[in-house]
Amino acid sequence: MTLYNRSCISCHASGSAGAPRTGDATAWAARIDQGREMLLKRTKSGWIGMPPMGMCTDCTDEQFIDLIEYMAQSKITKP
Repeated sequence: MTLYNRSCISCHASGSAGAPRTGDATAWAARIDQGREMLLKRTKSGWIGMPPMGMCTDCTDEQFIDLIEYMAQSKITKP
């Protein structure tokens, strides 16, 4: 996934700065439970060690959701 490799891999592959690791269902579960709107809000504004827009300044909301679901290996079911 090109966007993941460009914008997310540097922190989410290693867990750098407290980022939940890609594929770690346990680390992602509580985040996924917060729902789509909260995840988008935190992704766009930045959260803890993650910069605003998660280093993808040209991503759309749908691309962010796709990236989150890819990293979490889970679908976001709550709005």
